[in-house]
Amino acid sequence: MKIWDNLTMRMSWTLVLLAFLSLLLVLSGTGLYAVDHSRQSIEQLLRVLTTICRAHCCTP
Repeated sequence: MKIWDNLTMRMSWTLVLLAFLSLLLVLSGTGLYAVDHSRQSIEQLLRVLTTICRAHCCTP
């Protein structure tokens, strides 16, 4: 492949850094999504448990 043979050292390092930067951005976005999703799940679980506790503990 002639394109790869003509790459300078600076251009190849730039491409490597861009690849790592894109991986970092994708993984950061995935992590933020996971944190938000788990927070919502915990909030929903707490609402359900609060409802169950009120139903069982507060009825005479």
